Amino acid sequence: MSNFKPLVRKIFKKINQMSKLSEEEQIELFCQEWEKEHLITQEDDWLEKVLSSISPNIKNLFEYDIHTKDELINRLILFLNINSSENGTEFLNQTRMLLNTLLRLITESLSQKIQEQNPQLFITNNLQNPEDIKNLIESWNAFIQNQEHIKIQKKICNIILKLINSSPFERKPEFQKAILEIEKIPQSINDNDILKILEEICEVKIQNCNTIKKSGKEIGQNTNELLIEIDKAVNNNNEHIKEILKIKEAISNNDDNLQKEKESLVNATDVLYTQITEVNTILKTKEEKIKHLYEQLNTLSLYVKNIEEQSKLDNLTDVYNRKYIDNIAEIYEQQFQGANINYSILFFDIDNFKNINDFYGHAAGDKLLTIFSKILKQNCRGTDIVGRYGGDEFMILMPSTNLEKAKEFAKRICQTIQASNFIYKNQKINITTSIGIADRNSYENKNEMIDSADKFLYKAKKAGRNRVEWE
Repeated sequence: MSNFKPLVRKIFKKINQMSKLSEEEQIELFCQEWEKEHLITQEDDWLEKVLSSISPNIKNLFEYDIHTKDELINRLILFLNINSSENGTEFLNQTRMLLNTLLRLITESLSQKIQEQNPQLFITNNLQNPEDIKNLIESWNAFIQNQEHIKIQKKICNIILKLINSSPFERKPEFQKAILEIEKIPQSINDNDILKILEEICEVKIQNCNTIKKSGKEIGQNTNELLIEIDKAVNNNNEHIKEILKIKEAISNNDDNLQKEKESLVNATDVLYTQITEVNTILKTKEEKIKHLYEQLNTLSLYVKNIEEQSKLDNLTDVYNRKYIDNIAEIYEQQFQGANINYSILFFDIDNFKNINDFYGHAAGDKLLTIFSKILKQNCRGTDIVGRYGGDEFMILMPSTNLEKAKEFAKRICQTIQASNFIYKNQKINITTSIGIADRNSYENKNEMIDSADKFLYKAKKAGRNRVEWE
């Protein structure tokens, strides 16, 4: 009897901890705990002995939440009902069919090279038992955890964006929205709405090319016609001039009878006048056509120029994009190499941008990027080039500027950003920026200068943010 005292004490202690139980519930709980503990007291390793005889494939189904033999029996009955020979086979066959269908669908959308590089993902013939299915699932989980599918979509999106930006076109609001969506979420490339807009962009670009070709062809055709008419008129006039010269010569050689030569001269003059009048009429007509085409060409040139200007800008913030900044940096580098004109580069990063974006949403993040870029533009000189380098990272190129002047400007920007009021949905959000600076005189080449400015930016962030760092 003394062997049961610790057991009874343990059960009472557990019941006392559950003070809200009724008397009936306390009795029920006591009986349940007694049954569990009594069973374990009598034979501590009974469950382990039973599990040792079960197949390893299903052993894990019986290793949790079983305390009594009745619970074990109930678990076995449940397992047998679910995995009867007929139902188990049917379930396995249905699973295999589903996996084969999904793999066939994925295979058709992936390149042959990707399939060759990941053969373990596309095994369909060996799905004969649960272990095979389990191995396949593990392979796909590893593939997904490495974000291989996202990397592929990102590459596709980058290629598409490069093709879109390779030539200028009119960016409608829906076009800009789709381009931003692709930049942010590569998976959106599979969205039918996005694909439809991409098709519209292609149509616009094709129409632009056709318009330019058509206008150029019309101008060329009219110019060619005009040249032919002028050439024809010149040849005719030359013939009439020869006639006039002959008459002049005849007059010089024959002083006796001038009447005949006089009549010939008058006739030649009349013909020449008529020809010149016709040529003038033709030239006037062609002039009007060319003037009209010139106006069309001028309008088209302004249109193309406007679109080209848009292609230099970041879609969201309206500052210059990275491609244009890189082109300008190359121009500054040539000036440095040829005339030793120094220039400085500043990298900006919005502090804690990811946290703001995650907490308040992408709309808040986009608005913050727009406001941040406006502050940079408003505080720059007219000669400075402001651009978005990627994400929440911005760059300013300062021509004819040494490190000291760049530092003064950067510190002033830091203070301006900190003092700014960024309000989103009536809530003020404090923003600061970290800045890295480098000037061209301090480095061997342009790439070393850019890398250093980028490193100083991250040094500023690690040092506490809201600060400027330089060599």
